[in-house]
Amino acid sequence: MTPTSLTRASCGRSAAVAEYLGYRGPSATGSARKQFHRWGIVAEARDGKQATFPADQIIAAQKHRPGAGAHTDLKP
Repeated sequence: MTPTSLTRASCGRSAAVAEYLGYRGPSATGSARKQFHRWGIVAEARDGKQATFPADQIIAAQKHRPGAGAHTDLKP
């Protein structure tokens, strides 16, 4: 999933956003929700069991996320 496909809608469904963030497997949606909580992103609406999240906030947070192997605990 590309950032442009996520921004086409005003909100991203949690399953689609989990795929965008790179989470895979049976716990992908739960892992994505935990990451949203860490970032302070709150669901805008609920449709049954699926929550929708603001795509612009997710894309902005993802851009500032450190890359794989980043040792953020070693920064002075």
